[in-house]
Amino acid sequence: LVSGVSTLSGPYRITNTDGFIVGSGLTFTNTNVTGLATCNNVFISGITTSDSHTYLRSFSETNNSVTQSAGVLTLDLSTGQNFEVTLSDNVTEIRLANSPSDASAMSFTVKFTQPSSLPVYTVDIDDVRITPFAEANRVSVKWPGGVVPVMSQAVNAVDIYSFKSFDVSNLNTSGLYGIIGGQNFV
Repeated sequence: LVSGVSTLSGPYRITNTDGFIVGSGLTFTNTNVTGLATCNNVFISGITTSDSHTYLRSFSETNNSVTQSAGVLTLDLSTGQNFEVTLSDNVTEIRLANSPSDASAMSFTVKFTQPSSLPVYTVDIDDVRITPFAEANRVSVKWPGGVVPVMSQAVNAVDIYSFKSFDVSNLNTSGLYGIIGGQNFV
């Protein structure tokens, strides 16, 4: 039994099946845990990789408020996968910053809210770009039925869109799948 604040760093292998690690602060660095591990109230930051199925009873995600500038909305995918923006101008381009560099799948969701008074704004939901954000780095977005959605044009209207990739390392060729989560929520 280890209690209190514990820090383990370096390559450690924990194989004792009847031992417990309990504490208010615990750090594992470069650690391989094999077999069954049960963790309660754990905060994990950084890249975590599991080679087998991960069971989560519940989880929460970070919600990021973003703003647009000069018609550009930048979504920093290193900060999370959920974004909210209250429109203050037309959005002509969506930029994906810091997308994962490996060949894994990813998804992200954007909640667009129109302002509480006129004018309302448009979003070119089909102009998505990756670094270095030039026209040549425009990512193809595939929409259901090939129909690009149009942003709701009512005061306080909320539109929610999700995007999914099955090949992040080749976004320029594999593209994104656009999913309409809902439109014109008021």
